Amino acid sequence: MMLETRASAFVGLIYSTVAAAATWKSPLEFVGLPAPIVFMALAGVAFGLILQPPKASRIVMLLLTLAYAFFAAVAAVLLGSIPHLEWMRDAGPAIAGLLGFFAQAAVPAARGRL
Repeated sequence: MMLETRASAFVGLIYSTVAAAATWKSPLEFVGLPAPIVFMALAGVAFGLILQPPKASRIVMLLLTLAYAFFAAVAAVLLGSIPHLEWMRDAGPAIAGLLGFFAQAAVPAARGRL
């Protein structure tokens, strides 16, 4: 079971990374979020879940992946809109990937703080 989860998460990681690399400078936007940011957020979440998989079913894992990727993508776009942080717009996909990687720890911590 654990091997299947890691294998399917690894396939998702590879797919998201290739899609992010292909659309890095693309003007295409997906629901107000640039496609490279969304794909890098998915790749970061998949990589984070490969390294530390939660004990959950496939449906829960899919929902966690989507929720963490949404958090990472929106946070990366919001960080780029803060005054004096405009340089983050150019590094948005990389920041989304990094936030996605740490989302498994950051989202529960933020929920606890709120």
